[in-house]
Amino acid sequence: MEFYTTDISIFETADGILSGDKRSGKRFDSFISFLDRIRILSPIGQYSLEAARIKASTYRKGRPIDDNDCFIAALMKKSGINTIVTRNVRHFTGIPGIKPISY
Repeated sequence: MEFYTTDISIFETADGILSGDKRSGKRFDSFISFLDRIRILSPIGQYSLEAARIKASTYRKGRPIDDNDCFIAALMKKSGINTIVTRNVRHFTGIPGIKPISY
């Protein structure tokens, strides 16, 4: 029997793990191992985990950003893009490797 998941489910689960207690690292590693055994129903599954890391990082800094912005930043980082032109400069400020420019 094969199991399937989606990018959104990966993001939501990883976000929940990473936003948890001190044991989140071990749980996150277990989750990664679990993902190796199931199929992801999306060509962009690789961005979901990075988006969850970004979301958790901004949350810990006390400046959480919208989920969609987490996905945008993850896509940029995984694609080697480091500059974004946006009206939401604040959302992208503080994300390592991302330089926001206002328009």
